[in-house]
Amino acid sequence: GKFAEILQAQEAELEGVLGGKTEVNILTPDRFTLAATDAQSVDAMAKELRATVLVYGTLRLVDERDWRIEPHFYVDHSATEDRAAEIMNDEALASPVSYIRGLASSRDAAVMQLAPSLEVLFALYQGLDHYDQGTVAGYKQAADLLCNSAATLSARGLTRGVDLLYLFCGHAHSELLLLEEDATAETRQAYQERAIRAFEEALALNPNGLRARISLGAILVMIYKPDSTNCTGGDIERIAEARQILEEAEPAVKRATTIREGTRLGYLLNRGHVLLWLGLCRDRGEHIEEYWLRARDFYRQAVEFAQGAHTERADILDFVAAEAHAQIGTIDLLAYLYRSDGIELFDEETNELLADAVDHFDRSLALLAPHQSEPRSVKLAHSTAVTALYVFCAAGRQELAHKHLDGYTSIDSGWSSEEIAAGVDQLQPGLRKECGL
Repeated sequence: GKFAEILQAQEAELEGVLGGKTEVNILTPDRFTLAATDAQSVDAMAKELRATVLVYGTLRLVDERDWRIEPHFYVDHSATEDRAAEIMNDEALASPVSYIRGLASSRDAAVMQLAPSLEVLFALYQGLDHYDQGTVAGYKQAADLLCNSAATLSARGLTRGVDLLYLFCGHAHSELLLLEEDATAETRQAYQERAIRAFEEALALNPNGLRARISLGAILVMIYKPDSTNCTGGDIERIAEARQILEEAEPAVKRATTIREGTRLGYLLNRGHVLLWLGLCRDRGEHIEEYWLRARDFYRQAVEFAQGAHTERADILDFVAAEAHAQIGTIDLLAYLYRSDGIELFDEETNELLADAVDHFDRSLALLAPHQSEPRSVKLAHSTAVTALYVFCAAGRQELAHKHLDGYTSIDSGWSSEEIAAGVDQLQPGLRKECGL
C-alpha cells in the first residue's frame, strides 16, 4: 500500500525532478531518492528508518507514457546473519513490472504484481529467523514455516521466489538429520524424504536453480553413501544418481559470475564423494584409478578454495577442508592397501602414499580441533580417526595405529580411545584385537 501511495503522490514531482532523465531510484516505506541505491546506501537508509525489510530499486521511464519498476529487496543483515546476501540477489524474488503514468489502475496493477514477491520475502524472512538459531527446535520451526508457505503459495500459482522457500525447507530437514541424534528411524526417514522432495520441488519451479541442484546431489550423498570403506549399507545406485545431478550442474558452475562460497564448496566436495564411492563400491575393476584421481582433484580444489574464501563462516570452511583432507587420506590409504594385493594405483611411491595419507588425516583433525562444540565436527573427527586406524590395521601397520590412536584421542576430546578403537571393530569384527588396540 505504501508503495502505491508513493507512486501516486510523487509521480508528478518525480517527473519534475527527473528534468529529462529517464530513471529515478526509489526506496520505501516513505521516500524516494536520486541517490545511488548501492548496498551501502540502502543499508544506511534502513538504519535511519529502523526498517528490517525494504523494497527498493529503479523507477524507469520506458517511453513517453510508460514507467517500469525494477524492484529489489533488502533484508537487514543482522536479522538473518549471513543468509541475507545469499537470498537477495537481484532477480531472485521479482521481475520488473510496468505501468502507464498518470493512470491509477495501471499503477495499482503494477504494485499488485509485486505483492506476491513480498509475501515470499516475508515467509522467507520468518523462516530464516528460526533457521539461523542453529538448533533442533529452530530447524523444526523453520521447516514447518518454509515448507507450508511454499506449498500454500505454490498452490496459488506463484513460482518466482517460491523455489527459495523450498530450498531452505530442504536445508532445514538436512540439518535435522545431522543434529537430532535421538530421532527415531521413522523420523529420520521422514526427514530424508522431505529434504529430497523439497529440493526436487525447488528445481521443478526453477530448473536453473544452481543451489537446489547441488543441494539435491549433496543430500543423496549424505543419505545413501555406504556406511564404511567396506561398502556395507547405503545405496550405490542413488550415489550414481547424485553424480549425474552434480555433473549437470558443472556448466552453470563454470558460467556463474557470482556464486556463494558455501555452494561452490559443497559442489566440489560432493563431486569428490561420488567418485570416491563409485570407484570403491561399484566400478572398482574398470574405473577406480580414473575416479579416484578425479576425486582427489576435486578434494584438493575444495581445500584450496576454503583456504582462500572470505565470506563463509570460519567453522564451515574448516569443516569442508577437514572433510576433503580426510577423504584424500582415505583414498591414499586404500591405494596403499591395494598394493599389498598387487593392485597398482597412482604414480606415487608406496611409502609416499602412506606418508601423504597420514599427513592429510592429521591436517583434517587439526582443522576440527577448534570446533569441538559443534556436533558435526565431533562426528567427522570420530569417523576420520576410526577410518585411519582401520586402514592402518588392515595394512598391518600396527605401530602407526597405536601412535595415532593416542594423537587422535587428544584432538578429539569428544571420544575416548576405547570408543575410537571400538569403531574399528564395527568396520571389521576382530580387527581391533589383531591390531592390539
